[in-house]
Amino acid sequence: MSEHVLVHREPPLVTVTFNRPDQRNAISFSMWKELAQLLAGLDADDAIRTIIFTGAGGEAFSAGADINDFQEHRSDSQKGGLYNDAVNGLLSQLHSMATPTISMINGYAVGGGCELAIATDLRIASEDSRFGIPVARLGI
Repeated sequence: MSEHVLVHREPPLVTVTFNRPDQRNAISFSMWKELAQLLAGLDADDAIRTIIFTGAGGEAFSAGADINDFQEHRSDSQKGGLYNDAVNGLLSQLHSMATPTISMINGYAVGGGCELAIATDLRIASEDSRFGIPVARLGI
């Protein structure tokens, strides 16, 4: 795994941490693809009974898609389609998993981070959690 996706295995639990606290745990294009591959492997592992998602740093679960990727990965309709395929691939993977998934939300869960949390089986949020889908303000 990359330094931006930390995986702590302690069977029967696995904790997946979005590790970009300086970017409020924004999910880069490569992370969307990496997470889908990771989940496929975890779902196939009979020793894993639950997967927990969380964000590093305490300020955000995830601010969603990393808008710094948009110029490179969403600058035209073809690139945008590939980007959407990566996001939807992860969300579909989450939806179809047999292994239960939990989002432990502290702080912001917005955009794709909110979508990811919604796709898990259970969401547990701290009192200071904030949720939103700000896509309309980005002109997407």
